[in-house]
Amino acid sequence: MVAEPNDWQKAVKWSASSSTGGRAAPYADFWERYLTRVRSEHPDWMLPRAPTQSWLWMAAPIRACGPSCSFAAGGKIRHELYIDAQSAERSTARYEALAGQKEALEAAYGRGLTWEPLPGKRACRIADYRSGTITRHDEHDAYMDFFLNASQRMRHALAAVQLPD
Repeated sequence: MVAEPNDWQKAVKWSASSSTGGRAAPYADFWERYLTRVRSEHPDWMLPRAPTQSWLWMAAPIRACGPSCSFAAGGKIRHELYIDAQSAERSTARYEALAGQKEALEAAYGRGLTWEPLPGKRACRIADYRSGTITRHDEHDAYMDFFLNASQRMRHALAAVQLPD
């Protein structure tokens, strides 16, 4: 008999938290790993503590806007510029100022983005999606690659356009 390292305990932990509907532990584990990687690769980025929710908000060069990484509904992960200026009118104004520069922003980002004004909500978002769920822990490294790449692209894109107040 040969004993080899395995991920059995991780799998049991993920399975138990998912089967009970509690996902705080898997999210906390994922974000802690992600933030460790970001600290290593981008020590200049201002980072929060690891949350236990499905999303992670970071600081951006625009007031009341932040790059956010999240596990979205429908089996997708999302990197977004989340625009929440404390009122629907101010959020919409910032969103529209960026939408007026859509071509330049997307060119600097390097691919098309999903523009979501979110009618009836206080916030708006500009997002990039791909498939993924928190329960696919074998794909977490690829999710982190996506989030890091999208974060770098968004920071580059925002530096290339006129930012709203």
